[in-house]
Amino acid sequence: MSLHCQCLRTLRQHLRTAHAAELQQVLHGTAPPELQLRGFPTDVDLPQLLQRDVLAMVLCRLAVLQDGEVYGGFVRDMLAGLHWADVDLSFASEYAITKFKQTLPLYFEMLLGLRSHAVQLVLLHKGFPYPTKVYRHELRCQTHVIPVDISFHGRVHCRPLPATLASGLRWTHAGVQWRPLDCDPSTPLTSVDEIAALLRDQCDVLRRPTLEEWERMSADERRAADSYVRSKKAALSQRGLTFVAETGLSLGEFEALTHGSEASATTAHA
Repeated sequence: MSLHCQCLRTLRQHLRTAHAAELQQVLHGTAPPELQLRGFPTDVDLPQLLQRDVLAMVLCRLAVLQDGEVYGGFVRDMLAGLHWADVDLSFASEYAITKFKQTLPLYFEMLLGLRSHAVQLVLLHKGFPYPTKVYRHELRCQTHVIPVDISFHGRVHCRPLPATLASGLRWTHAGVQWRPLDCDPSTPLTSVDEIAALLRDQCDVLRRPTLEEWERMSADERRAADSYVRSKKAALSQRGLTFVAETGLSLGEFEALTHGSEASATTAHA
């Protein structure tokens, strides 16, 4: 594990439960030595990185406090100490989303000492079809703009599937858990603790569709799923994540099995 990833992972673990004074220390660059970041390249803007992490963590803490959940790449990258791109949140109802958005500025003021009018969660698009209704937002605070997607709870139809096992994690009031997925019941194939241990070493498991999942897809959905897994593998590998195993079948393997079964059935019928 690189030193800077270890430091960032430790800091994020602390930010999940830190009180207001500690959050403000990190936000303003006056954190105690044990929470200061080390080992980063000289071209990294550490104050900006720290501020961005604090803002995102406070956003997530309010969501969890109000019975929402944080899921997807943010949870994976939080546990791995990697850079994250955006935040995915989920709530039980539209009312819960409205309540979250209304209380967010005051929560930021209470924990971070920021003026509530300076914190905005701006709706950009409503109803983006993935894989349930998604509200696209931006958290705008100081010089930071953080993409935030908000959706509804429920079993997630696997179009597309999470491309890695760790991408299927969620953070709720009960801690880090697997997110319920409307896909093959044989997954997840390992415990949350084991995946968390892999992430501490910047490792993950590539999750390809199972035979049953491929069979439920149309031809277009199969091509899209295959492209999604390939692109995610390439992008995450470039960011420093190592894949120690792969589950499921590749599209080529599925097509070979399907064509083989069809050929056998044709021969038997003849």
